[in-house]
Amino acid sequence: MFIAGEWVEGGGGQTQDIINPATEETIGQLCMANGADLERALVSAEQGLKDWGRISPWTRGTIMKDAAGLIRSRSKDIAMLMTREHGKTLLEADVEITRAADFIEWGGEEARRISSRMFAARDADARVMIEYVPVGVVAAFAPWNYPVLQPSKNWRHLLEPDVPVFSSQQKKRLHPLMRCCNAFLMQVCPLM
Repeated sequence: MFIAGEWVEGGGGQTQDIINPATEETIGQLCMANGADLERALVSAEQGLKDWGRISPWTRGTIMKDAAGLIRSRSKDIAMLMTREHGKTLLEADVEITRAADFIEWGGEEARRISSRMFAARDADARVMIEYVPVGVVAAFAPWNYPVLQPSKNWRHLLEPDVPVFSSQQKKRLHPLMRCCNAFLMQVCPLM
């Protein structure tokens, strides 16, 4: 698992096999997080919230659009992994990856429209101001049947109120999602 900028094994040392549902072949192992791992990830995410918030929305948008491009360039490999892990057809997996990249790119484009707003209030001498501020760390869970598409809908919100999003999935289904996360890591980590 990836915590605080590095790949680590779960503190409890437990793993779970990743099984190809078509062949029942073991194609990998997933390390299991324990409470200490989750606490370390939360502390790291809280720091990441501060670091990410210091990057301008325009730059965050560029990061997200670049990450979408990396996901698209790797879509065939990611789709193959999804097929092996989830049993989707290659076409279904490729469509999911493409749509996920589209959501992420859309979120990157929305960065240009993030701004505070001020407008007149009911009283003539008052003004109402809406300002986007960090609200905290979010845990986002994905269903087994859309392991990349659903989290991508959460990732696009990385721009709006400066919220880092943890993504996790049920049981053993993480590999395609981690490949997509890697596209973000390649774009973000050099800036922090």
